[in-house]
Amino acid sequence: MKMESQWSRNYLIILGFTLSFVLVLCGVIRAGNLPTAVLERLTDHFPGAQVTEVEPAMWEGQSVLEVDLITTDGVAYQVLVTETGEILEAEKEDDGLPWVGGELLVGFGVRAEKELYRDTDTEVSPVPFLRYENGAFQIQAYDDISASYRVFGSPDFGLSIKGGVDMGGGYDTGDSRYFNGMDKLNTIYTLGASFESEFGGWTAGIEFTQDVSGEHNGQEIEVALGHPLDYGKLEIRPTISATWISKKNVDYFYGVSAREARPDRPAYSPGSSYEIGAELMLLYSIFDDLQFVATVEVAKVGDEIKDSPLVDEDHEVEAVVGLVYTF
Repeated sequence: MKMESQWSRNYLIILGFTLSFVLVLCGVIRAGNLPTAVLERLTDHFPGAQVTEVEPAMWEGQSVLEVDLITTDGVAYQVLVTETGEILEAEKEDDGLPWVGGELLVGFGVRAEKELYRDTDTEVSPVPFLRYENGAFQIQAYDDISASYRVFGSPDFGLSIKGGVDMGGGYDTGDSRYFNGMDKLNTIYTLGASFESEFGGWTAGIEFTQDVSGEHNGQEIEVALGHPLDYGKLEIRPTISATWISKKNVDYFYGVSAREARPDRPAYSPGSSYEIGAELMLLYSIFDDLQFVATVEVAKVGDEIKDSPLVDEDHEVEAVVGLVYTF
């Protein structure tokens, strides 16, 4: 028990230093307002306009700012501008979806996945995707359902609160005979917060998630770093990540209670663990509103997960190809 507690403290210390490093890199102290050169140029081109949102973006391989604004006559524009004030593009925005506004992305693909769990084969299945964005609000449905609201944002960073519903995580008691007698895993509801930032063409983020359904009451903390590359119609998004997973979370998905134990499935009570991941995403614009998407993701887990009798791998792999249409 003392060893598990020590490991938990070590993970938290490492993640704390990592977060501090990310915050320093992202220049939190200096972030907050648009650069003076950008404000002056926007004021010259759009006198009296109100800036509604500012986000970092990529344009032909360089880091730029995407500024949403509304002119004095009520016309909405999306402007791409460099930090030195050079306006690269200025397009009128449509009104979005009828009645509700915002932007809707609908996708469909095929996924091949090899999980950690014992006696499970590579699974190939269709996978739908749905995301709706309206200002600071976003809701997404993929493996699970999640919603977020950006409570604060600037050209350099943003802070969001999040909620989620996980309906299919972990093993399924019908996956193989080996899982007969294991407790059924139920739907999990989560709350959390995330911090994202952009600096010099890199993206960084940290996310905290807490189970609020009472299923395991565990937590996860994920730190991610990416470097999107823009080549006109083709965008490449490589990302690496590290996730600390609490003891309660690990035990729920990989532990075996005394009641569930049998000769070929001994009781197992793991401690906290971690997961290291790498992802490569490709997006290619076929038309203005239609994109081809392909992703490959590999994740390696720590010993507390790998040593579970429910597991026979120390890594899992997932690949997805599909199409996404924007309304």
